Amino acid sequence: MESGGRCSFYAVGTTGSVQLIEISRSITGNTETYSATVSAVTGLPAVREVTCGAFHCLAQANDGTAWGWGWNEGGQLGDGTSLGRTVPVRVQLAAGSFRKLLITQQGAAPGGSMAITTGGGLLVWGDLPTSVWNEIIGAGGTLPGTVRTGAVSLPFQYWTDSSGIEEIDLYYNDGSMRLRDGRVLVWGNNNDGELGDGTQGNTVPFTNPVVVPGLNMN
Repeated sequence: MESGGRCSFYAVGTTGSVQLIEISRSITGNTETYSATVSAVTGLPAVREVTCGAFHCLAQANDGTAWGWGWNEGGQLGDGTSLGRTVPVRVQLAAGSFRKLLITQQGAAPGGSMAITTGGGLLVWGDLPTSVWNEIIGAGGTLPGTVRTGAVSLPFQYWTDSSGIEEIDLYYNDGSMRLRDGRVLVWGNNNDGELGDGTQGNTVPFTNPVVVPGLNMN
């Protein structure tokens, strides 16, 4: 009887090249065998960081540009389309306008994408959590690129550059962020007091996060 599995990850070389490493596992009787294949990711400039979710990847290049590949049904590659890409395409962000790329995880959903700007703001695109999408719709005006329910295909400025964001973590409608002044803000479900703000049983919206008292990361 044979059974097996596979895992894969990306590695960034010292010269900025990106390699896909796939490790396969197979079992025949009592013998377990592992094998690895390495292949280059083409179409990228020199890269300093790669971030991947379950269905797509984002890369931050040394020249300040952003690139994406993988599933794109919700526009999570940020190129203005909903076409999946096996070769990286450039995310429509101005070179040098951001300092960190992130991918949102939403259970089995494809997920969305985010960028923290150099000024400390937040850009979002792709399949977005309901809380984020509702606020974008509420903002009015013209949405960028192809728009579906819950998705935008080009980066949308969600929080202004004056927000002072240093790090952010978003899982569906829950999350946290650290500001440059060291404060930690949280939002989402708080049935059991998991947000740490001294309250319980309420839900804190993404648009109005609360400060975790007594916690400063500076």
